[in-house]
Amino acid sequence: MDKELNWSEKEIKEIGSRIVGLREDQIAALITISGVEFDFKDIENVVADIKTNKEKSGHLEIVICEADTKESLLWWLEFFEKHSK
Repeated sequence: MDKELNWSEKEIKEIGSRIVGLREDQIAALITISGVEFDFKDIENVVADIKTNKEKSGHLEIVICEADTKESLLWWLEFFEKHSK
């Protein structure tokens, strides 16, 4: 993607914390459907990094800032949170 989304630092921290709370399969799906362009072969390692390093993962901000749209990322994040309970 050519253009990164503009989030405030507070938004990045809040969304990052929410993503870390998802299951691994949900994080992988969120990455894919939100339009972040990781190679498929790398997604498992990206997810492992996010689950291991949590908010300190460099991949987490990439997922947040390189999604196609804010609306899509937030909609899918809410969907996964709702269905993981």
